[in-house]
Amino acid sequence: MIEQSAEIVEIGKRSIWIKAPRQTACGSCSAQSSCGQSLLSRFFEGRQHPVEVQVDDNQHPHLVVGTQVIIGVPESVIQNGSIRIYIMPLIIMLVAAVLGQTFLGESEGVTIISAASGLALGFFGVWKHAQNSKNNPDLLPVLLDVLGHSCPPVTIPVSNIPIE
Repeated sequence: MIEQSAEIVEIGKRSIWIKAPRQTACGSCSAQSSCGQSLLSRFFEGRQHPVEVQVDDNQHPHLVVGTQVIIGVPESVIQNGSIRIYIMPLIIMLVAAVLGQTFLGESEGVTIISAASGLALGFFGVWKHAQNSKNNPDLLPVLLDVLGHSCPPVTIPVSNIPIE
């Protein structure tokens, strides 16, 4: 199980929406001024969407917005998802390029069009699989632990402290 801390940003009837902090090494890297990764992380910094997590009825009443929680995702979900997202479109692209070159001719244009069509078909297959398995409970993150409420520190005026 891969675990990540996150903060509750919204509470629904049987689910919560969380945002996890993005973790990059850009803050400690000496090449961040000339690195494209640093630029991309700053550009997409505010564009993170909340993730829905289903919760049990006995956990729900104790949760409030701002609470820090630990969520978990099975490792197999990450591994299978990575293979589907990255490898399958490339394999379909290569197969389509070979089939296009074999059956439609050996011209460069036919190979390029076949490869692009195969890549598009692979991306469509990934999208369709994501739509079909969107509500599969085995693929959704689960709430593992509730850490506590993150609130600003309370300041106590010095005049209200009893002196003994």
